[in-house]
Amino acid sequence: MDRQAVGEDLQRRPILAVSGREPVDLAEQKSLRRCQPGWDQCHVIQLAKPARSTAQRSTNNTSDENAASTIALNITALTRLTRAALPAFLSRNAGAIINIASVMALHSLPITSLYSGTKGYVVNFSRGLQEELAGTGVRLQLVLPAATATEFYEFAGMPLSAFDPAVVMTAEDMVDAALAGFDQGEAITLPSVHDRALWETYDAARATLFAATQTGEPAPRYQAA
Repeated sequence: MDRQAVGEDLQRRPILAVSGREPVDLAEQKSLRRCQPGWDQCHVIQLAKPARSTAQRSTNNTSDENAASTIALNITALTRLTRAALPAFLSRNAGAIINIASVMALHSLPITSLYSGTKGYVVNFSRGLQEELAGTGVRLQLVLPAATATEFYEFAGMPLSAFDPAVVMTAEDMVDAALAGFDQGEAITLPSVHDRALWETYDAARATLFAATQTGEPAPRYQAA
C-alpha cells in the first residue's frame, strides 16, 4: 500500500475506504455500493472524518443538515461498510478492518458534542466487534488520532493556523503510525500518545468501573438515611 497516497487522499476526502489501494468517497450511497465487489481484497481500511459541510458548533447552533451529515458519515456509513465487509472476511477467515475514531471520543468540548458522540460510537462499536471476532482470522484495529492536518479543521471553522504546529500531525504520519500499530498487532492505536501506559491505565480503570456497576443494590449514598 502506498501510504503517502493514502495520506494525500485523506487530506481531500470526507470519508475514505481503501480496499487494496482504491479510494472510495462514502459521502454518497452509490459509492458504498461501488466498493462492495472489492471485498475479496485482504484488507479494508476505513479512514473516517466529517464531511466538508460539517462545522463544529454548539448543539443548539448546529443545523439539522450538519447534524445528519455527521451521523451519516461517522456512524451510518462506517457501520454499513463494516457489516458489508464482514461476511466475505469471515467466510475465508481472513481480512482486516481499520476504523478511525478520534481522541475526541474520550473527551468533549462545548463545540464537539455531536462529533465526540459519533466518535464515541466508533470506539464502542469497534471494541464490541473486536470481541465478536476473537478467535477468528479477521482483525479489527481501532485508531484514535489527535489533531491531524486535513481539511476538517478549515470546514469546522477552526483553521490549522490557529493551532500550535507542534500538536498537529501530518496525515501521512498518522497513516504511517496507524499501519505501524497494525503491523505490531495493536487492537487500539493512539498515534500521538508516546506513553502507552497512559492508555493502559485508562482502559484498566474503565474495566474496573464497569465491574463495579454490576450490582442490584443502590449505592449507599443514594439510599435513604
